[in-house]
Amino acid sequence: MVSTTSLNNRVGYFNTLLFLLTFNSLIYSQETIKFQNIYDLDGDGVKESLLLNSGEHSISWVEIVDSKIKELLWSYNLPNGGSFLDAELADINNDQNPEIIVIARNSLFSVNQNWLYVFIGNDNLFDKDPITSDYLSLDLGTTIRPLNISKISGTKNQIAVAFGTPIRKAMIFNLLINDMNLEIEKINLLKAQIIENGYGHIYASGFKNNDKTYFAILSPENNKIKTAVFDMDSGGALLKSDVFLVGDATYLIGAGIQPYKTQDGVSGGLVIPYGSDDMFILQVNDSEVLFNKTDIISGEIPEVVSY
Repeated sequence: MVSTTSLNNRVGYFNTLLFLLTFNSLIYSQETIKFQNIYDLDGDGVKESLLLNSGEHSISWVEIVDSKIKELLWSYNLPNGGSFLDAELADINNDQNPEIIVIARNSLFSVNQNWLYVFIGNDNLFDKDPITSDYLSLDLGTTIRPLNISKISGTKNQIAVAFGTPIRKAMIFNLLINDMNLEIEKINLLKAQIIENGYGHIYASGFKNNDKTYFAILSPENNKIKTAVFDMDSGGALLKSDVFLVGDATYLIGAGIQPYKTQDGVSGGLVIPYGSDDMFILQVNDSEVLFNKTDIISGEIPEVVSY
């Protein structure tokens, strides 16, 4: 693996993020970089992070010192060489210990195949084995492909997952843990023709703007990005869909799409970063959806670590 400081000058972001290069390349792609936010769950002052498909593990929790992996604290391996796509942390069971919520990449489809994994947080980090949910729990068929997962701002256990071809929709649901079983409740499928008729990767995230709650589905295609914005205060009604040009921006960093907050904590839209050091912000002004390039940086620039 490669550790380099040159990327520090190429990528700026408003949150402290961890970058992991998975092979000797500085080219950004869906498979090249897996990163999550920086944490310190044990409170010892040493940075910690969740890594996906890195080293010998499908998922791992590590300590980072001087931009290098100091210690492996926890790990889990999927059977048969499986891999994970995206993850979030949220305290689902309200015990002050965050759970890892992660979606798996599936190459062979079956209603009995697990797509959602939750590792319950405990005083020693996370449980050794996950609790899971299979495709049968969704009733969406056996050929759906979960692509990314995100938390809905301002909620305790509301999660969003974007699904690719053939359905190309986003699903918002409440995730509960009951007697060591996962329960998916209040499923809301959001769709827009502009997304369904596309071919690009799909990302989805909630955000707030002007004290209102919105949800966006994004799909980059060449030098443009298709967007569909939904008004969550109106039950998820489609507010507007549009196509925006991104110029020479390349390699959208899906895991970096996050709601933006100013330094005084005011929510102000959705930041969409590209690996080419281009950054955009999606905002809503009344019923108008705005998409503009921005240079927002209110935190440290990302770190690059070797593993």
